[in-house]
Amino acid sequence: MLEWYIGIKTDYKYSIGKGGRRLKKFLEPEIWNDFEKTYTDANYDNIWNSLFLFHDLFKKTAEYVGQVYGFHFPEEECKRALKFLKHVKELPQDAKSIFLG
Repeated sequence: MLEWYIGIKTDYKYSIGKGGRRLKKFLEPEIWNDFEKTYTDANYDNIWNSLFLFHDLFKKTAEYVGQVYGFHFPEEECKRALKFLKHVKELPQDAKSIFLG
């Protein structure tokens, strides 16, 4: 999604490079900083925080890309996905299934 975002911002004149090595060059500092924060250590809470930040970053850029190209952003699906992730995060460590029943 970031590649599409950058493509729109640069009128598709530049490549982000192999493996996205030039992402930083084309992203606004705020977006780059958020992207960097999605790479975290192995701490349990940090991993979850990274996942939620990634969700927010993807949503923000997907909404922008969708708006530019006239696509409908699936807001309800996005909300349900976030609700599911939060549910899984709150499961007890000894949970045997994701849902009760």
